Amino acid sequence: MTERGLSLDHTNIYRWVQRYAPELDKRSRPYLKQTNDSWWVDGA
Repeated sequence: MTERGLSLDHTNIYRWVQRYAPELDKRSRPYLKQTNDSWWVDGA
């Protein structure tokens, strides 16, 4: 933000996350692939 000439405090960003994260989650949820709880790590 400094590169763009804006002076922000970390609390402002935290407040934005608290305010807009639920809306972003709601709008993006339909486009996400459904997954299950099973996953594997390839150790090779």
